[in-house]
Amino acid sequence: MLYRFPVRKLFLWVLSLLLMLGLLGLVVSAIMNHWLSGEEFHTLMEQKSSQLLHAKTSFGPLHWGWFQLSSPSFHAEGQGSTSLRELEIGGLQGQLKPSALLHGLLQIEEITLENARLHIDTARHPKDPSLTVHQQLTQQPSMSLPSWVPSLLVIDLINAKKTDILIDLPSGTSLDLRGTHLEAYPEGSETRFEARGGTVKSPLLPELDINTIRCRIKPDMVDLSGADLVFPKGGALQLEGIFPDTNQSSLSGLWQQVPVATLLPTLSNQVSGTLDGSATVSWDLAGANSIEGKVQANNVILSNIPLLEGVSELTRMEAFKYLYLQQARATFSIKGERSSWHDVVLESQQLLKLTGDAEVGRDGAFSGNFQLGLSSPIVTAIPGASQVFSKDQHDGYYWTSLQVGGSLSHLTEDLTPRIMTAVLSNAGLLLQQGVKQGLQILGIKGAVIPAPLQPETNGTTKTVPSSSPQSSTPVDDLKQGAGAALDVIGGFLK
Repeated sequence: MLYRFPVRKLFLWVLSLLLMLGLLGLVVSAIMNHWLSGEEFHTLMEQKSSQLLHAKTSFGPLHWGWFQLSSPSFHAEGQGSTSLRELEIGGLQGQLKPSALLHGLLQIEEITLENARLHIDTARHPKDPSLTVHQQLTQQPSMSLPSWVPSLLVIDLINAKKTDILIDLPSGTSLDLRGTHLEAYPEGSETRFEARGGTVKSPLLPELDINTIRCRIKPDMVDLSGADLVFPKGGALQLEGIFPDTNQSSLSGLWQQVPVATLLPTLSNQVSGTLDGSATVSWDLAGANSIEGKVQANNVILSNIPLLEGVSELTRMEAFKYLYLQQARATFSIKGERSSWHDVVLESQQLLKLTGDAEVGRDGAFSGNFQLGLSSPIVTAIPGASQVFSKDQHDGYYWTSLQVGGSLSHLTEDLTPRIMTAVLSNAGLLLQQGVKQGLQILGIKGAVIPAPLQPETNGTTKTVPSSSPQSSTPVDDLKQGAGAALDVIGGFLK
């Protein structure tokens, strides 16, 4: 009973202290909310976001909940020579971390965006190549803030549920990403991006589905660390590259099991199979570019091609109607309007094989230096071919050189004239071996056999009339028949 009054007095004192602290907290909270809802904080947010994005930014009305900030809209327009052209955001909401205020930080744990539209121009380079884009920007003066207001803004995560991204390329074309889920992780002077889902469109490829895209924006460089894309009808494409502000940029790609019909839809009824390959594209600030890579086709079948059907009829080989290529590969390099193809190999085993190099110049001018190998049955079936192709086999084929010129729209080759010369130089022998009869069997017009000579009783000879009209001479006759066959072979070689 002796301690009742002191204890009651201490309790009243503690209660009064708590009430005072609570009242002080309410006052501070009211002041804080008033400041956060006022024009001063609105200006601060725009200034900090402008410095972060190197752009002119504006927020819609800001609304505060329990340590939550929201705005119906946000807009940013790129300054100077930065890659950002425009950023439009709808449905913005941020979660503030209260404990960070004790450390002098205005820390936002996560910013959620309902939708976003981003326009990037990779061709907007610095006017002075000796400076980076960030050195050329005019920095906005920092506004004076109350001493108790945290001056450092930290954002842990930006989560955009549905994002459309348009990327302009130096070539004048663009990449268009639609409906992707984008996450951005600011890390000091760099920002790491991850995208999942959605599609990407480009002028050179069909529409692709996005598995993941991983990218890092550094002060003077965009680093595409990896993009995994999928073709809707099968096949995958992987990309990676670096895009610095002032130096040469490069983009490397690796594609696997892509259907030929996906890349060449106009040939879908004639060519089946898949393509593997890789390539690297490089360009500088002046726009000069080069491409180097290799390509390989797998399980390729050529069908419904009139020239191959003609070869099948000539050689009596059904395999030409559905020509299966076990090998089809080459390396290539493209610079400006000129492309080079090396280590070209096309092979249908036990039928034919083509190896060599080619150049394609301006306006489609073509120049190729090849070796053509044919199997024994084909060499036998083509009149005169046995004298043009080598007598010795290697790799299972008889070989000869093949020079191809002209243009892509009208190729020329030197093999048909050589075979024609061999045919005409041995016309009599070929007639005796029954070549003309063989041409008639194959349905080639003009192969008329001259009438035989019969002895008379007086020792002279007379000509027995033939049931068919007689041609001018056996040589002319053979030239016409063999020429029809060579038209088929020549077209196939082209």
